[in-house]
Amino acid sequence: LRWKRRDGEVVMPDAFIPIAEQSGVVTQLTMRVIELVERDMSAMLAAVPDFFVTINLSARDLQSERTLDLLMNLKRRTGANSGQLVVEITERMLVDPERAARSVQTIRSRGIHVAIDDFGTGYCSLSYLETMSFDALKIDRLFVEAIDKQAATSPVVLHIIEMAKTLGLKIVAEGVETREQAQYLQEHGVDFAQGWLFSKPLTAERLIQQFALSGD
Repeated sequence: LRWKRRDGEVVMPDAFIPIAEQSGVVTQLTMRVIELVERDMSAMLAAVPDFFVTINLSARDLQSERTLDLLMNLKRRTGANSGQLVVEITERMLVDPERAARSVQTIRSRGIHVAIDDFGTGYCSLSYLETMSFDALKIDRLFVEAIDKQAATSPVVLHIIEMAKTLGLKIVAEGVETREQAQYLQEHGVDFAQGWLFSKPLTAERLIQQFALSGD
């Protein structure tokens, strides 16, 4: 999402999402994202079984029954297979673990996968991961950046990877910007990576064009 102001200035999500969460309108943004996924990605989901789309949820979304209804309607209308729709939640949303666990279980029972986002920067503990039965874990870019800088946090990446493997979770690395980072992550069994090494953010139309040109 991008917020284009009347003067043409583009405001990035890290600026307006926290405000949307505080004001309570973030659920409306989530509704809009779901609408856009259906409009822009239905054909890709149908044509490419391995293609999946992730949608970020807020704490308000996770607590709302309407969110699950919207996701289920999206899955039904797009014909998405199990795992082609993924929702991401952050560790900061797990301050009420029992309620969050029920929501996660309900979402997963409907064939929608759940990933824990920005892992390593919030409140999450190993017991949370075991209790909530996530499908995937996303390593925060803070730890990925440390890989080729020999920073003190670099060993943490290995611990996170091994922990995720032990729990049977898919692993996604965020913020990959160098080939050295990508090689290191691949050598240590990370399943997916995202970052500017591969692409800057694209419109749905441009993504589909590039996918078609790649021949995949």
